[in-house]
Amino acid sequence: MKLTLILIIFFALASLQDDLRCREISGLGFCKEISYDVSSLYVPNEREMDKEASEFYSKYSGTMKVNTGECLEAFRSYTCASRFPKCPYCQTQNAFCRSGCVRYYAACGCGPGDTTLTCYTGDIYVDDEQVCTPHTQDLNLYSCVLPTGLQFCNSTFVTQPVYSVKNIQSASQVWNNMDLVASRRYQSFASSTSSLECKNVIKKMFCGINFTPCLNGQHQDPRSYLKTICDEMADHCDERMVRKLCTFDTPTPPDPSKCKPSNT
Repeated sequence: MKLTLILIIFFALASLQDDLRCREISGLGFCKEISYDVSSLYVPNEREMDKEASEFYSKYSGTMKVNTGECLEAFRSYTCASRFPKCPYCQTQNAFCRSGCVRYYAACGCGPGDTTLTCYTGDIYVDDEQVCTPHTQDLNLYSCVLPTGLQFCNSTFVTQPVYSVKNIQSASQVWNNMDLVASRRYQSFASSTSSLECKNVIKKMFCGINFTPCLNGQHQDPRSYLKTICDEMADHCDERMVRKLCTFDTPTPPDPSKCKPSNT
């Protein structure tokens, strides 16, 4: 399931009023990892919200294209985080921790227009050092692993380890999903050019988005890695193609520090 759908539901449920009253929540059944202050207005009844999260998970977990234990756990964690935003909660300032988004894609793969770029190019996610809602997952399940068995993004295009789940059987499901998505996106763009050089760079682009190499043992911002590919694209593809694929949305992220607890 797309993270954007979860977030649409999250914001649709949010109150129009910024809530500055916080209280600690813990000891839930489904969202057992929640143990921090949340908005009293947004979560007036934590047991009901926990039940709602469980029902949402039960309804949509069966639709996941990758159905490994790691993916289902990442989906459960994200479902809970979207319903229990960490205080201080303000509609215009609350944000999610970027690491949870990255691990979600590492565990569950992606879809057309729904890749790890989502974690870096919107205004929903911030670095973990800032105030943000975490997505608690077992970090020991993740590592940098060299993908194998790829058909489209073969060893010519994927030569370095990528951030992934450690279990190779689970990772293979994710890699196959991402390889297929890269192939489909390539076909939709490559058909508009007759230049073989441009086609090759487009393939590099989509393989680079879905299989961004690790940097210092961690997932790196895909935009940094893709810059060199975009420079190459500018030399071989027309300007419209470059604008479509190399214009990354980089709005100013929310600043949770502007949302301060009230005295009431």
